[in-house]
Amino acid sequence: RGYGLLWLVCLFLSNFLFLNLILAMVFETYSKKFSKTMKEIFANRERSIQQVYQILDDWSPDDPGVTEDTFKKLTQAYSESAMAPTLQPQDVQYIFLHLDKDRTGSLDEEGFKGVAQ
Repeated sequence: RGYGLLWLVCLFLSNFLFLNLILAMVFETYSKKFSKTMKEIFANRERSIQQVYQILDDWSPDDPGVTEDTFKKLTQAYSESAMAPTLQPQDVQYIFLHLDKDRTGSLDEEGFKGVAQ
């Protein structure tokens, strides 16, 4: 009877340790895959923001950067999306003035990244 109880305790401990080992391996694999996926998402996001900036910058070739008028058109188109909040014109102007740190009347790439992120 004593050996049976000892055998049961050993069986329980070995199963517990084995299952913890499996769980640790699964979690490590998941963490690595999740980390890789998140890095790819942020890299794609960064590239997309740069591409949008280039498109908007090329849209008004006379002015370098994203002008206030272009920014207003962008936010108006964005506000038409079902998931986006509606921005009032005074809010758009305030955001633009806040992001235009050098007061040139256009956003450079860093200023545009500030609103895009």
